[in-house]
Formats: sequence, structure tokens, C-alpha cells
Amino acid sequence: MLYALDPATALAGVISSNALNGLIWAMLAILRPQLKGPVWVAAGSLLSAVGFARLVMRPPAPTALYLTIDNALIISSLLWLGVGYLRLMDRPVNVKLIVTCTIATVIGLTLGYGTTAEDTAIRIHLTTVIAFILIFFSCHTVIRHTDLSMLIRAAVVVIMAIHGIVALMRSLAQLTRSALPSQVLADRLQAWIFLEWSLFFSMLNLIMLLTVVMKFSNSLQKSVSELNAEVAERRKLQHQLARQLEAERALREEQYQFVRMVTHELRTPLAVIDRAAEMVRELVDRPSEAVTQRLAKIHEATRGLFNLIDRFLITERDQKIEPQFEIMTVSTLAERLRRHFEGTASAGRIRITLADGLPPLRADGTMLTTVLVNLVDNALKYSPETASVAVEASLDNDMVLIAVLDQGIGIPLQEFSQIGQRFYRGSNTYDTVGAGIGLYSARKLLDCNGGSLMLGPRHGGGTVASLRLPFIADMPAAAMESV
Repeated sequence: MLYALDPATALAGVISSNALNGLIWAMLAILRPQLKGPVWVAAGSLLSAVGFARLVMRPPAPTALYLTIDNALIISSLLWLGVGYLRLMDRPVNVKLIVTCTIATVIGLTLGYGTTAEDTAIRIHLTTVIAFILIFFSCHTVIRHTDLSMLIRAAVVVIMAIHGIVALMRSLAQLTRSALPSQVLADRLQAWIFLEWSLFFSMLNLIMLLTVVMKFSNSLQKSVSELNAEVAERRKLQHQLARQLEAERALREEQYQFVRMVTHELRTPLAVIDRAAEMVRELVDRPSEAVTQRLAKIHEATRGLFNLIDRFLITERDQKIEPQFEIMTVSTLAERLRRHFEGTASAGRIRITLADGLPPLRADGTMLTTVLVNLVDNALKYSPETASVAVEASLDNDMVLIAVLDQGIGIPLQEFSQIGQRFYRGSNTYDTVGAGIGLYSARKLLDCNGGSLMLGPRHGGGTVASLRLPFIADMPAAAMESV
């Protein structure tokens, strides 16, 4: 029964199984390049297939070099497979393992070089020694690898032990056999050795594939657990955010009601002032031109304030302010600014300078006047009573630049990014009356007109407030004269 197995068939099984395993691990290495082990295992399996294939092609009288290459290929494949299996188990390459196997291989091949094909004892004993070294290191590593399941560790140890026993029996058989065939394929005992090698490689590769599958399974479970934890955390944050949004919504509603109450209280005195101006105009018989201008200015100012109050109520409701665009020149805007401060104690402190040839603007005149008045009023308020405030208009690339320069207390450098936020006031302004909404309102109004506001320090002290506004390019001269 022992001699019923054909050596050629058994050897073909070894070659085909190793080649197939090599292709499988090569595809896994391509699909999962982050895994280091498959490259080693694929190379070792294919190298083993080449080494065993050379046994089939061995000539009747092989040279010593041919025999040495055969054994070197098979022993090297064992070493590569051992390294690959260790890497698959997330274990670093053992330097002692490589050095020990290399030294044993060099010694064995040196001693066996020049022996005949029939004298296989030294080559078989060398293969057995290398196998025992790999089995020892592999079993030692697997037993200490507690991340693997007990079943896989036990299976690897059992397979290694069986292969070690077979290798030992093969070496012992060489000591008892007197006549050995010159060709491997003529040795009936060798057929059973080939069969064991085929089963050993197949079972070991199956275990290693299961190890890879379990590694990915554990990694997937860990990722799912982390994802579930992250989802739970995000749901918690979502609930917190929902509560905060609800609180913010309630606060904004309360703020709107407060602003609505305040604006209502503002409307009453404004209406009284406007009505009083009308009564003066009706009761005074032939008022002077100066009185008529003052009354008209009062009426214009109250109408503008009524308009702004209505618009800011819309803003507090998070609705869009609809500007009432008109074609206006920068000189018109400057004249409205001058008229606003005309007759006040601060009128003489304002210096207005306009560059020649400024293009017209398409903007809401009331909004821009309010912004400019607000900025000039701030500049006057935070400057010494004798200091002047400069208003300079010029062309800056594709925008009209209107700069308000004061010689006041300035803005602390670390607060420039916060100035302009609603209800925020500079740390050096608390001794001056203010609410912290002027610059915020100015930015909102400029945004409606496509403009922007930037604040910066003025050379020599003070602050520069820079308005940038889009202008109408290539406007006909006749149209310019009519603006």
C-alpha cells in the first residue's frame, strides 16, 4: 500500500498547490497593499513551486551546481514563507530567525556540494534542520500571539508539529535505507513526502487566510464600534445644538420684541418733533429763509429716521433689507453730510476733500448718508473737541474709497477683529456714551449696497474708517450732468 502512490503525481500536486497559493497571495497583496505579509508568502510559494518543478526537470546525471540550486530554492522558499506568516500575524521580522537559517543553509550546502544525486542524506538533513528552526520560531510566536483565537493557534501548532514529525521521520529513513534511486521520481517513499508537503502548505495557507479574514473582521468590528460611538456622540451634540438653537430662537424673539418696543418709543418723540415743525411752518407768518431751511431739515431728518427704523425692524426679523437704489454722485453724498452737521458746534471740525472725476454711484442714498453720518459722528465723539475730522474720497482701482480719518483715542490692536460686532464696544470707550451698534449697522447697510467697511489705525494716532463702494463705469457725460 505504501508504494501505490505515484511520485510524479504527488510532486505535481506540490507544484500546483504552491503555484496556486502564490497567485492567491499575490492578488491579495495587490488588493490590500497595506498588508506586508502577502508579498512574502506569494514570493515564497512561487519560489517553492519553481524549486519543486526543477526536480521534475532534473537530468539523469545532475551536476553539483544543479542540485545546490534545487535545495537553495526550496530552503529559501521556506524562509520567505516563515517571514511572511510572521508578518501576517503583525509580528516583526525576527533577525535571529533569518541569521540562523542563513548560517545553517550555507553550512549544509557547502558540505553537500559535490555529492552525487544518490547521496541525498545531507540535503534531506539540511531541509529538516531548517524546518525545525522555522517550526520553533513560528510556534513560539503563535503561542504568544494572544490576539489570535485559541482555535487558530492550536491548529497552527498541530500542523507545524505534524510537519516536524514527518521531516524527522524522513531524516531517520535516510539512515536506514541502503540503496537510494538516482532520480527523485523513482523513489516511492518520496511520493508520500511530497503528499505531506502539499497538504502542509495547503493547510497552513488556509489557516493564514483565516487569520487575515479574522484580522479584517476584527478591524471592521472595531471600526463599526467606533462609528457607533461617533454616531452616538454626534446625536448627543445634535440634541445639544437643537436645544441651543431653540434657546437662540427664543432669545432672538425676545430681542425683536425689545427692539420693537424701543422703536415704538422712538416713533412717538419723532412724530412730536415732526408735527411741531409742521405747526411752526403753518403758524409763523412769512418765516425767514433760515427758519424754512431748518424746518425742512427737521422734516427730512425725521422722515429718514422713520425709514431706518422700519428697515431695522425687518433686519431683526432676519428678512432682507430692500435698498431703494438711485444714481448719485459722491459730491451729493458729501453735501448731505455737510447739511446734517450744519448749524452744530462740530460743523467747523469736518474737512471734506473729493478727488476730481469720481464716477457716480448706484446706491441707496439714505443708507449711505446714515453710514457716513454715523462714522463722522463717531470720529467727532472719540476725538478731542479741537481736533478736526477728515473725509476724503478717491478712486481705488475698481471701487470708490471714502475714508474718515480722526485724531481720537484709536482702537486697541487686539480688538480690531471684534469692533463692529453687535453691542461690542472697545475697552477704551466705556467713559463715552454709546450702545455698540453703530458700526454693526453701518456694515449691514453697506452690505446691502455691495460695499464694505474696514477699520485701521491712522498714522500719528487715531482711526481710519474706509468705505469701499462700487461705481457705475462708462456713464455718458450727459447722464452725469443730470445726476
